Amino acid sequence: MTASRSGSSKEKSLLLITRAINDADKFIKKLPLSDQTVLPFPLYEYEYFDELSSSLKPQNFEYVVVTSSQSLPFLIKHKSIFQRCSFLCVGFKTSERLEDHGFNVVEKAATAKDLSKILRKPIAQKYLYVRGREISFDFKTFIQQKGGSCEEVIAYGTVPASRLPENLKEKILLSEELIITLFSSRAAEILENLLLIEGMSAVRTRTKVLSISSRVIKSLKQTDWQEMYVCETPDVNSMYALIQQIRKRKTLRNSDNEYR
Repeated sequence: MTASRSGSSKEKSLLLITRAINDADKFIKKLPLSDQTVLPFPLYEYEYFDELSSSLKPQNFEYVVVTSSQSLPFLIKHKSIFQRCSFLCVGFKTSERLEDHGFNVVEKAATAKDLSKILRKPIAQKYLYVRGREISFDFKTFIQQKGGSCEEVIAYGTVPASRLPENLKEKILLSEELIITLFSSRAAEILENLLLIEGMSAVRTRTKVLSISSRVIKSLKQTDWQEMYVCETPDVNSMYALIQQIRKRKTLRNSDNEYR
């Protein structure tokens, strides 16, 4: 990955990683090197809520549903309460982290939809849904419709970016090729709003979007993006593979042009 350039020189290819800043930095460090400029593009930051309601009693639930690794700080802080429970988890890496901290994960799935399939049979157990402030799948309602009881606690939320940094805006406008990754429906929503606020909606027609899942790509309201790609599976490793695939495709195209 090349370092970001100063001045107003054009970036031949600019790849923007739209995760919260810490997550974006970790993702970039593991990305194979190339002549492409890769930068974090944090569309939001996380805020965490660690207070536990006095009305939330351990005996009120048997299972805990977790759909994001961002719930871990809350769960770890209150480990003494949650350690007796069985966990149903979205995300294999999140499941591993829960197990590393001593929690009992009894079901794991790649997506919320996949986890919901496990819960399709009539259920009578008591659940706690530990979630973010914004959700794409309402497990509480789903569980109640299946005959179970479910309480919920909000462990974190997102704070969207209000403007684009000037230096990043300049790089976007001057790039010859622009590629943006999307890891959540929330990021898709914020991205389109930011481009509108900054008067940069026209950038869409020359932007390739790489999405973690079809659900995320469907969250984009605008359809005039240059190209849209979806990961084979909804996980980080698949996003790495998709980026490499796009890079390889460009390299082959450039090689063909050299011999024409």
